[in-house]
Order: sequence, then structure tokens, then C-alpha cells
Amino acid sequence: MASLDVVLSQPASALFVFMVSLAVSLASMIVYRYMVDLRRMRMVSQEVRKYNEELNKAKKSGDQAALRRLRREERRLKQLSSYSQKQRLRVTMITVIPFSAISLLFGLLYSGRPVASLPFETPFGKELNFYVWYTLCYFTVYFPLTRVFGITMGSDIPRSARVDMGGR
Repeated sequence: MASLDVVLSQPASALFVFMVSLAVSLASMIVYRYMVDLRRMRMVSQEVRKYNEELNKAKKSGDQAALRRLRREERRLKQLSSYSQKQRLRVTMITVIPFSAISLLFGLLYSGRPVASLPFETPFGKELNFYVWYTLCYFTVYFPLTRVFGITMGSDIPRSARVDMGGR
């Protein structure tokens, strides 16, 4: 029982929760890499983006022949888009289920006790409970890991294109 008291006391609790969030994030990334074909997702994303650009260009120019040709491809592109959405849903499940399970389990263990004390005031106060600290730690670790593992979340715009947008 003495070891449990150490994990429940500060600052060990803050470090322990950080390590748990790191482990959950890392496990999510590894499972994600094995479940999702990233190369195919990128190809689908590029193809859908190219189709949308051509469609917008044809609409703006009023090119009826190009619009007819693009409309014939519409069903195939919708299928590709559907595949991409299903893959993203799988990713969401991979991320949300472990995060939530750990949150529930350790939330009961810490039951409202402060887990971390900060030297400055936050909207949550100086002493953070488990849920706030775990969420902060998880996302602080999760987003950099997406870069390390080569996983893009949301926008599939290449990094070079983002830089070329005039610093925005």
C-alpha cells in the first residue's frame, strides 16, 4: 500500500500521470501505424484534392466538357472519400477508447485529489485534478508523436505548401 501512496502524492502523481499519458499515446500511434495504410490514405487524399481543384476550376471557367468528364468520375471519388473517412473513424476509435478507459480507471483512483501543482494560475486553478492534468499531458505528447510517426491529422496540405502561403 505504501507504493500506492507514493503514486497518489505530489509530485510523483504528476510524473506518473505524464508517463501513463506517454504510454497510451505511444500505444495508440503504434496501433494506428499497423491498422491504417498511410501510403494509400495519402494517395486517396491527393486524388480527391486534385479532383476538387479541377472541378472548381471547370466551374469557374464554365468548361462544360470538363464538368461532364469530372461528373463521370464523381462516384469513384465519393467511394475513395468514403474509404478515407472510414480510416479516420478507425483512427478516432484507436485514440478515444484507450484515452477514455485510462481516464475512467485512474479518475477513480485519484478521485478528485490534486495531481499536479503549477506555479502559476490557470483557468483550472493552480492545483490540477487528474482529468485536467491527464488531458494536458496526453495531447502535449500525442501531437508531437503524430509528426514522429508520420501521421497527419486533419489537413493533408504538405508542410512546404503551408510555408509558401505567405507565413500564414
